[in-house]
Amino acid sequence: MKRLLDTILIFALSLFCFSSFGSAGSPAPALTPIPSVEILVSPTSLPVAWQRGKTYLLATGIYPSISIKTPASGTQWIKIHRSPAPGQVILAPIIIAAPYVEISGTVSAAPSSYGIRVVNSTAGGKCIRLGDSRATKQPGNIVLQGLDLQQRGLDTDTPDDCLYAWAAGPGLGADDVAISHCYMHDTGRTMMLTMYESRWTIDNCLFSRNSSAPGRKSHPLKQHGEGWSDYGGTSITFQNNRMEDIEGTAFITLMKQKEFVITHNGWDIFGNSFVYSSANPTARMGVDNGVVASTDTPIGTTNHVSIHNNLFSGVVGLNSGIHFPNGIGNTVTDNTWQSCCKCYIDVPHDGNTFASTPQK
Repeated sequence: MKRLLDTILIFALSLFCFSSFGSAGSPAPALTPIPSVEILVSPTSLPVAWQRGKTYLLATGIYPSISIKTPASGTQWIKIHRSPAPGQVILAPIIIAAPYVEISGTVSAAPSSYGIRVVNSTAGGKCIRLGDSRATKQPGNIVLQGLDLQQRGLDTDTPDDCLYAWAAGPGLGADDVAISHCYMHDTGRTMMLTMYESRWTIDNCLFSRNSSAPGRKSHPLKQHGEGWSDYGGTSITFQNNRMEDIEGTAFITLMKQKEFVITHNGWDIFGNSFVYSSANPTARMGVDNGVVASTDTPIGTTNHVSIHNNLFSGVVGLNSGIHFPNGIGNTVTDNTWQSCCKCYIDVPHDGNTFASTPQK
């Protein structure tokens, strides 16, 4: 028995020495980083400060507004996830004013479960705002997934937006943002308003119903809107999304800005559906300039935008096509239009199909 115990002791010591010093007394390899620590949170136990390197699991319930401002520490993330418990987490509006933040409501293999719903009930409010000051650099490295961003409803005539990332000038926009399996809907202006952002990917999201004044001074509504209003975005991927029942300038509008020359560059828009629901039940008036359109004139350019393999169905309004008055390297290929209003495309295009859709 003693000999057996001695053998076990020697073996244990040898394992200790090998793990501590490596072979031949050399230093051991670096240890694997400690994984993110999980912390269960309830509506009554929100942290005073969101800590880096932590994953916060939100229990089912109704939460107040949260603001994430913890300064960056290298590339350590703050992760806020819905807990695996049944039910939905409901949050008041969120301000993300720091980089490396992930908010995820995805709790199962069905990523469209929208386990977190963010509700705005204030006139002119935003469901999620990136940055707390337009004059400073907006936060980057942001991941949003499995979220239901619910606005106040249609025809509010106030600047209600689901996602707001407005920057005061070039170089101040948010970089490296990934948005997937989110639902943005029923807003008085636009689903997303972004400015000078770069390297964004939006995929597998649903955008439903916005409202917009038609631009006539005599009309009772004055707030103009679009599905997505962008100023100066660069290197943007918009893929496998569905935008439905959008009205205003366009489903996606690449905007001009009086103070600066705006350049939109390097957009890839593919695999999406731009549609109107059967019989247009919410009586949206449609789009004016096109499904994807630029308002760059008289200054600014839209360059290297590729629009391909998309479906345009039942679009109403003045133009269901693509409108880029200025720019180079833009292409529209292999898309399908079916049962849309007049379609006018003023950039190089080829391989598109037009079914029951008149062309100008």
